[in-house]
Amino acid sequence: NLTTYIAPQPDLTATERLHIYRRNTQGTRHNTLQAIYPITRAMLGDDCFQTLARHYAQDHPAAHWNLNQYGADLPAWLANPPDAFSTLSDLPYLADLSQLELLLHQAYYAADAAAFPVTDYAALTPGEHTTSTRRAASVTPI
Repeated sequence: NLTTYIAPQPDLTATERLHIYRRNTQGTRHNTLQAIYPITRAMLGDDCFQTLARHYAQDHPAAHWNLNQYGADLPAWLANPPDAFSTLSDLPYLADLSQLELLLHQAYYAADAAAFPVTDYAALTPGEHTTSTRRAASVTPI
């Protein structure tokens, strides 16, 4: 029980303090997903995206201290959504769109690298990447 390690304060019990921490953590993960996937959010609408983000966060706790790496498997999750989100199957482009957003996010935060000749870009296979260059494939036009 974590509450045994949390000192109570005059106005809050240890359980209440843990609840605040938990809510802040959930909010941070939700905000991170919003920042990485703004177009996916716009396509789904705020309410749907918020519900989706909450369910995703319950199943996918942050595994790295750097939140720029959080949500990297959301595109795969959207490609095979849980039953509660089976209606997302009506949007076959959604997983590819979110994959594109993720690749843009990863390239933006990638370490600086030497210039990459555009002629070499064509040789990359989908999923292959250099330090700051990514290539994806999509069955739908995105």
